[in-house]
This record gives sequence, structure tokens and C-alpha cells, in this order.
Amino acid sequence: MSDMDQVVVKVSGVHRDTEGEETRIQMMAEGRHCLRGGKHYVLYDDHTIAQGEKVSTVLKFDEYRAMLLRHGAVEQSQEFLPQEESHSIYRTPFGNLDLSVRTDSLKVEFGSVSGTLDVEYDLLVDGEPNSRNSLHIEVLSASGGNNRLN
Repeated sequence: MSDMDQVVVKVSGVHRDTEGEETRIQMMAEGRHCLRGGKHYVLYDDHTIAQGEKVSTVLKFDEYRAMLLRHGAVEQSQEFLPQEESHSIYRTPFGNLDLSVRTDSLKVEFGSVSGTLDVEYDLLVDGEPNSRNSLHIEVLSASGGNNRLN
């Protein structure tokens, strides 16, 4: 995809397991963004998933659904569609996991380059409840200034 804007991607989240134990995540990366056919595409490399190895990540979304695509040390294609359950296979060098995501809510506030995406969902692994999750993704123009919803 040519003609992409340089952005900063900030990801924060909370993972609450079935015992109530919370784990918080935070990650920041440089990335690229474009808007094509009414869908936003955010591309960035995540080094936090597989012990520092690069995982190329594409987040494709509009106001109704989001798709997370990962390639590299892990492979995954996961859809987030409010009030629906989606299934995927999470492929790692150590084996595969069957994942299901039950998305409670998806909130998108985005301009032409930057904005936020919030997702609340339950994660099931091999059909068994694993965790309750919230994810907040903020995309900011790398050109500076306060243009969150430009």
C-alpha cells in the first residue's frame, strides 16, 4: 500500500484470567496508516509477543468490525465483531492453539489518520474460558501536533 501516513501506535490492555488475576500490557511502535475503501489499515511490528522476535501486525477496521492479522514468530487472523463469536488458530513454534473470541463491544473514534479503537472481549482457548480482556489502541500522526482526530 503506497501513500501511507507515518503513525505512532500505542496499545494498552488488561487481561483478567478466570481466577481474577489481572495482567496489564503496554506497547508502543512506529507504524503506517492508510484509509482505503472506508476501512482503516494500521501496520506495525510488535516485538512484545514472541520474546522480542518481530511479529508484523496489521489492524484492519471500520466502525463495525476489526481484524487483527499477525505474521512472523506467531501467525494469527482474529476478527472482532460486536455480539458475535469468531474462531482462529494461533500458530506458534511450540504448537497451535484454537482460540475463540466473544466480542462484547467495539468502539472506534477515528479521523483520516489518527484516533482510537477500544475492544472488550472474552477469550476461550480450546473451547474453555480463559480470560476477560480490554484493549485500547491509539494511533497518532507521527508528524507531531495535536491531531488525534484529524
